[in-house]
Amino acid sequence: MNLKDMKSSTVSLLVSPIEDIQSYVEGISKGLATDKNTYNTTNNEALKTQAEFKIASAEKIIRDITVNNIPYVNLSFLTRTSGKTDNAFLENCRKVKNEIAGMGLKARVPAFIQEKALRQAGPYDTFDQEILDMSNKNMSLEALFLGLPFSRKWNCRQRRLLFRYG
Repeated sequence: MNLKDMKSSTVSLLVSPIEDIQSYVEGISKGLATDKNTYNTTNNEALKTQAEFKIASAEKIIRDITVNNIPYVNLSFLTRTSGKTDNAFLENCRKVKNEIAGMGLKARVPAFIQEKALRQAGPYDTFDQEILDMSNKNMSLEALFLGLPFSRKWNCRQRRLLFRYG
């Protein structure tokens, strides 16, 4: 079952530009140096494989931004789940979490800030920086326009896409 088939869930996507792209690239470069150090010094194959993947990903992002001029954005993906009874709600939450995990994403429950998350996931065109900090995922604009968030696994029964500039 996909999120689009779950009558108990709605999805909100908020796309915003990365404010300071130079600092973003510098941060990736620092992480790249750390990952290269880990790759060259560890004997643990799991850590070495993980570092190798991070190195390849970081190099691709830096090349995309600096050489190919592909812009990167922050994508905030929120899911709101409901249920008519407590048991139905808990079951719907479990299904949504499992579906999100199947998409390769990690579901985070906004403990103590549910009201802010509910407002942002609703059709009110509002956003909260604390929720954005928790839910933002970086993505190339190219991947966004090629339909990655709207592919079969991401296609939702109800979706809202907001673009925020400046």
